[in-house]
Amino acid sequence: MFTKKYVWLVLLLVAALAAMGVGYGLWFEWAIVWGAVETGEVDIGIENVAVTEMIGSPRADGGYDLVPEAEYVGFEGKGKAEVADCWTMLGAKELANPGNTKDDGSNILFVHVEGAYPSYHCIVDFDIKSLGNVPVHFKPPRSKAPQWVNLDCGNLTERQLHEGETAHCQLKIHFTNEDEVQENGLYCFKYAIKAYQFNEDASADGGVIDDCTQEPTMP
Repeated sequence: MFTKKYVWLVLLLVAALAAMGVGYGLWFEWAIVWGAVETGEVDIGIENVAVTEMIGSPRADGGYDLVPEAEYVGFEGKGKAEVADCWTMLGAKELANPGNTKDDGSNILFVHVEGAYPSYHCIVDFDIKSLGNVPVHFKPPRSKAPQWVNLDCGNLTERQLHEGETAHCQLKIHFTNEDEVQENGLYCFKYAIKAYQFNEDASADGGVIDDCTQEPTMP
């Protein structure tokens, strides 16, 4: 009897120790990987805007020289007062990309000409600057404009702009009698240049430009 009780006690003790071994033998620790990813930013802005107003002054050989409007002499050697005015204004900083909450530069350049006449030239020079830390490429400018309004940005589509780098553009507004521009007319134009992350497919759609008669918005 004593032997059986002893055996049972031993078995219970072994079972208890086994249970304790299960409870206290599973020592462990965690290997933890923690991190955060901050994305970069595509951001461009228009700056260094300069306006030059010129007019074609006739030469004896029948050609023309471009001179500042205020210096125009004319066929009879008489001076000519400035009658046209070309002015520009940068729009408020726009969220050109809806996902961009840190847009640092103005994305809209307003150009307005009053009193334009044949052979009058309004030339607007400006720079497009990369302000974000993600390099950008550019799609060719898309436009809705009369044929006598032209934007030239050189080899912009072949370049990659890094933060702080700029590309120069020049807008020329000039019509002649042959363009059949009407007196007291109103003509609008709009150009849109898309900057995109440098590693995006170059064939990506540039979007559709909206009507230039409407308030300027991002394409």
